[in-house]
Amino acid sequence: MNISQLSASVSHALSVTVILIVALFATAAHASGADKPTVYNPVTEESVDRARQISAQLSPKFIVVDLRDDTNYTPPKPIKGGLPHAALTESGEPLSGYVLIAYVVTTEGRAAEPHILKTTDARLNRIAIASMNDWRLAPATLKGVPIATTAAQEFHFIPEKP
Repeated sequence: MNISQLSASVSHALSVTVILIVALFATAAHASGADKPTVYNPVTEESVDRARQISAQLSPKFIVVDLRDDTNYTPPKPIKGGLPHAALTESGEPLSGYVLIAYVVTTEGRAAEPHILKTTDARLNRIAIASMNDWRLAPATLKGVPIATTAAQEFHFIPEKP
């Protein structure tokens, strides 16, 4: 093998190596969740346990970034919508109970990706989630820029008295 052939062979080997390294990094980035959207999870001293629950529920679909006491963070604020307080079965019987839902407030101010964290009656879950479709919120901001953030809402259903 002459110098010219050796040089071409080394050059080819280096090209193949570079391609393999790039492919490896691309695969690693994909496997690490680089294709997942980011959602910020505000954590206070009082909310550590709930923040962990929320993170566990959302981490399969999102990169969850905890925000701890960040003075540059402004939480989302409700603009439209409300909470249902009464619920009926399909036959008209009153239901009572409790539902806790974790969700994402999008940068557009929508409640999305609801996850039931706790419920006393599974029949109430769909009623609570359906009410969220009407919600509009001012999105959370970080340094003045809208961000997707986690939130949780408690729903208390109490039968109406006649």
